[in-house]
Amino acid sequence: MIKMAALFFFTAALYAAVGFGGGSTYSALLVLINTDYLILPSIALICNVIVVTGGTWRFHTQGYIAWRRVWPLFVISVPFAWLGGRIHINENLFVLLLGSALLLAGLMLLLQSMSSQNSIEAESSLSAEGSLLAEGSLSAEGSLSAEGSLLAEGSLLAEGSTKHKKESGRYMPFIGSGLGFLSGIVGIGGGIFLAPILHLINWGRTKAIAGVCSAFILVNSLAGLLGQLSKLQSNHQASALLEYWPLFLAVFVGGQIGSVLGSTWLNPKWVRIMTALLILFVAVRLLLRSVSSL
Repeated sequence: MIKMAALFFFTAALYAAVGFGGGSTYSALLVLINTDYLILPSIALICNVIVVTGGTWRFHTQGYIAWRRVWPLFVISVPFAWLGGRIHINENLFVLLLGSALLLAGLMLLLQSMSSQNSIEAESSLSAEGSLLAEGSLSAEGSLSAEGSLLAEGSLLAEGSTKHKKESGRYMPFIGSGLGFLSGIVGIGGGIFLAPILHLINWGRTKAIAGVCSAFILVNSLAGLLGQLSKLQSNHQASALLEYWPLFLAVFVGGQIGSVLGSTWLNPKWVRIMTALLILFVAVRLLLRSVSSL
């Protein structure tokens, strides 16, 4: 248990540094040490809740979670997460689903990490170009003309942003239901899938996406955990979770440290790449195990 607690500590620190909970990797690690797969999702979801609760509160207090914009996502995902948590599946199917989900998550996170730098550079380039154009306009036409030009540009950007928000909002019911259901079944929060999707559709700025994903992980982990616990209580296995308290303590400490490091001197891009490589490694291990048992 000490060695596993150390692994959970490292996982929580790594995931918390980029705003995730780590449920996918907790589940994979528990599978690899032959933990009873019936209680495994509940352990991972409890760890998720412990890690992301503080992060969600910080994002909320800093104003990075647009609750009015994302409530449809949560309203749809929560019942699906609860439903997924109540579904009984056999062990081999569980491992196959978890391994496949991890493989997809790792690839998406790696793609996001590789493309995020290009996005930042492009944004910086556009900002610099806009600054030069504004400066030229000020020199040639005077401050009033430049102010009018900038206001007109801001109006067009706002209009485009509003239109884009409405378009991206159409995807939320499908995203929420699918990710919520998967989260409940395999014991993950779903944020590791949600973040690349939101970046792909240009849903918002990086911190806004991180805030939404943190809250998404929290609400879906709670919903999935309720479904899992109701299933365990019917089998009289809920009390077995108490034996794993060292893991809960490990992720609490690791999550706090990772959150602090992630907000200070760690480069988020490289932390995401390390996280993606870890996910891909355990995904391959799980898939090989699943195939060998067929």
